[in-house]
Amino acid sequence: MGFLVEHCSELESSLLHPQNFEHSPSGQWLAERYREIVPVILPDVLHCLDTGEPLAPRSVAAVRTSAEGILAGRVPLHTVLHGGIPALRVFAAFLQPHHSRLTSAELASILGRASVVATELGACWAHAWSSAPSTAGSSEPAAGVPAGADTEVHVPDLVAVPGHLDDADLDMVLLAAQGRSNEEIAQATAYSPHAVKWHLGRAMRTWNVRNRASLITTALLRGALRPRTRLMPPAAIQPPVPQDPQKH
Repeated sequence: MGFLVEHCSELESSLLHPQNFEHSPSGQWLAERYREIVPVILPDVLHCLDTGEPLAPRSVAAVRTSAEGILAGRVPLHTVLHGGIPALRVFAAFLQPHHSRLTSAELASILGRASVVATELGACWAHAWSSAPSTAGSSEPAAGVPAGADTEVHVPDLVAVPGHLDDADLDMVLLAAQGRSNEEIAQATAYSPHAVKWHLGRAMRTWNVRNRASLITTALLRGALRPRTRLMPPAAIQPPVPQDPQKH
């Protein structure tokens, strides 16, 4: 293969086109992240799609730097988790007039790689952001986060949803999503660090992902982890208003 890198400028313009993004605050927030990241990493991404080689460390570092620069207790989390969708749409549209240059196997391979790379980049961003020092207690809005974004949420208190993985695997994925190291997960579960690594590795193989960040994002997207339902305190639960019998 190798033809994708030849179209880098064309694809960059298409990826940054305003029509790819919703006009909502969260959509414009995502557009700003694309303008920040795409020019830096696109040549390497296209090389990966052409060759099947992994992303270069400098591209991963660029994504992490973007995330770590958003020093906020809030981001449009739903938008982050689905941030690769505009790129996949643009890429699929680009391939349509060029498909005659590719065999069916080559086309399937490129599309599969594109999906994996998009997922891993989004997961890398989310993981780097969630690991950055929290400023959730600050009353000032942080730069880069749209005020009043329609999908802004605080970092959720997550719970595991049984049935998606073996119980031990799922418990460890939950702890990993909370930012625990393998050693900390081992202490919390009474497993050895080696066993923790094995269980997390099995979960990655089950969902066909290659790193911890992708594992956590996949768990959220599949519903294996979800935000804890916040129960109303008893004082907030109002008793039913008695009906006036004279109205019947």
